[in-house]
Amino acid sequence: MKKVAIFASGTGSNFEKIADDERLKDKISIELLVCDRKRRSGNKKKAHDRNIKVFIFSAKRFRVQRSI
Repeated sequence: MKKVAIFASGTGSNFEKIADDERLKDKISIELLVCDRKRRSGNKKKAHDRNIKVFIFSAKRFRVQRSI
């Protein structure tokens, strides 16, 4: 079984579909949900309902470095 992290945005409907897909139950273990929107609790609640850890970050706090 592979351990995976899911990166989600918005309301988490795609995360929810992956987490609940019976075809994936024996293939993957979702260990972490990563999302960038603190205000949208949909992702967080859906992960916590499934006992999946959540990491929420602020995209504004990360600097973009451009290589030339």
